[in-house]
Amino acid sequence: MIILLERKEVNPDKSDHFSWTPLSYPASTGHEGVAKILLAPDEVDVDKPNIHGRTPLSFATKNGHEWVVALLRSRNTVIPSTI
Repeated sequence: MIILLERKEVNPDKSDHFSWTPLSYPASTGHEGVAKILLAPDEVDVDKPNIHGRTPLSFATKNGHEWVVALLRSRNTVIPSTI
């Protein structure tokens, strides 16, 4: 995955047909290692919401993934007012 992220044509912020970014999935499921890899590029938008306004932090918080929450907060995320 790291090699894939190093390719210039790969956009780690590109939303899928559900408007989720790649970071939304490990945040939602608690895969801290995958989240760390996806956060390696500094330009990754950790606060990018989906069409419902949900961010990776809101997914991690709702599902109780404390390590992912801490990781996302360490990247200066905007903490949503409602989760």
